[in-house]
Amino acid sequence: MSHSSDLLSQARHLAGKEPRRPKQASLRRAVSATYYSLFHLLVADAASSMLRGKAVSGIRPVFQRAFAHAHMKRVAQSFAGGTVSDAWKGPMGGVSVSEDLRRVASAFVSLQEARHEADYDLGRPFSRREARVLIDVAEAAAGSWRNVKRDLEGQVFLTALLVDDRISRVK
Repeated sequence: MSHSSDLLSQARHLAGKEPRRPKQASLRRAVSATYYSLFHLLVADAASSMLRGKAVSGIRPVFQRAFAHAHMKRVAQSFAGGTVSDAWKGPMGGVSVSEDLRRVASAFVSLQEARHEADYDLGRPFSRREARVLIDVAEAAAGSWRNVKRDLEGQVFLTALLVDDRISRVK
């Protein structure tokens, strides 16, 4: 099982704890783990895609640390809206952003926002239903990601998640 899958399983477990009155700590950790399941799915796929082969396997964890949450959110917002920056229009070959990739990008944004609230806004309560809905969103996004991760648009998305801000400064 991958780290991403383990996090989603943990989120499901935490969302189901305390059957009668779930603790906010359990629900908040479930929300946080749900976001991190999608985050780690994307960065692990980026590392595997960009650093292939057994010889570079030790570099992958270092590479994964280069991804910045806030930057990834900005890129995902753009893809979720169906647009890409000018730097990526050529590499995308004029292809518009598919519904599958929009679903992934939109889920990334909404899950990151929910994670931020769960981790930092203690005045905002979470319900078990809400945590489970977010888990469903992450599962659907993972399914959509499997449909596009090897396509050109998936590879462009992974690359943009890492370097879009650097490309934009060069222009």
